[in-house]
Amino acid sequence: MRNVLAAESAIQNLLDRDPNAKIALNHLLIRYDCDDNLQPTVHTSFIQAIYIERYDDLLWKLARDNNVAQSSLFRYRRKYIKLFYHYYERILASAEAAFSSD
Repeated sequence: MRNVLAAESAIQNLLDRDPNAKIALNHLLIRYDCDDNLQPTVHTSFIQAIYIERYDDLLWKLARDNNVAQSSLFRYRRKYIKLFYHYYERILASAEAAFSSD
């Protein structure tokens, strides 16, 4: 649990100072928005609450309010972290490649 909280805190710090992190978060939201168009989920609501609104109440309340088990929310949060860093690293790599080709 502490690793997830630390990773989310690190992502929030990146969002405060790195525009590439905001782009990565946007990619994450787009990915789950596409899923929501196929089959409604609560993923975009969770991502917005955790990373944009920075939900400051206990996360179990967020799970309860959305009728999701706390263990499922924990699993989703780990997935969001993994996908965020996947997008973030791809953006950094493409920016570096563009910079080196100049």
